[in-house]
Amino acid sequence: MQTNLIDLIGGVEIIEKIHHHFYDILFNDSKLKYYFAGKDKALLTSQQTRFMSGLLGAAKNYGGLTPKFAHKHMVISDELYSYRQELLKKSILHYGVSEEVTDKWISVDEKFRNVVVKTRNEAVMRYPKEGIIDFT
Repeated sequence: MQTNLIDLIGGVEIIEKIHHHFYDILFNDSKLKYYFAGKDKALLTSQQTRFMSGLLGAAKNYGGLTPKFAHKHMVISDELYSYRQELLKKSILHYGVSEEVTDKWISVDEKFRNVVVKTRNEAVMRYPKEGIIDFT
């Protein structure tokens, strides 16, 4: 029987703890906090946990926005995505997940780079009054 990634990480409970830690960092980080201004940290943490848990081997129970739609109005550089990914990696390792399993998690996260990273010219509004978010 093959062990899936969710089991190697330690279950959904560990993923949730990692995301709580990660979002505490994101909401206070000098480069990223502006993207989260006015957002509900508990809701984002819960959504990210459900989304990633399903991708990492747990039952799929995420019904929110796709990463492409959720970020379509945000200007996010490749460098900023890499920076965020390093913070994620540190958060995962902080909870005792092995380097090998952490790298597998990061490879899943990496699959979304091409829909999240975009220039000012590529960003489009999701909703009429929301506008484009650009802190680059």
